[in-house]
Amino acid sequence: MSQKEPLPPSADDLLADRGAVRRRYPITRPYKWRTFRLPSSFFARFTGSRRLDTPSASFYRLYEFFVISWNVQFRNELEYFCTAHRVTLIGQSPTFQILGAMRFLQF
Repeated sequence: MSQKEPLPPSADDLLADRGAVRRRYPITRPYKWRTFRLPSSFFARFTGSRRLDTPSASFYRLYEFFVISWNVQFRNELEYFCTAHRVTLIGQSPTFQILGAMRFLQF
């Protein structure tokens, strides 16, 4: 069973509290927050295994950094996204396909 990455907060929510994003993603030790955002299973917490990062999670972080205009973290995350998730094609992402369909509905 594949679990989907939860959607990021809306742009209004991000702009209302930019500090929350900065606290959630500190510049130091990115390996601690570059993970899948769903809670770990009991077994994973018991064994201490690390949750892997997903291309969707990285793409959503890019969105958050772009919205709050945090240029340094945006650049760092973009570099990480391009090097860690090379095989991923954004056009094949389910989220991207939904957003593309919404774009056509708006016009």
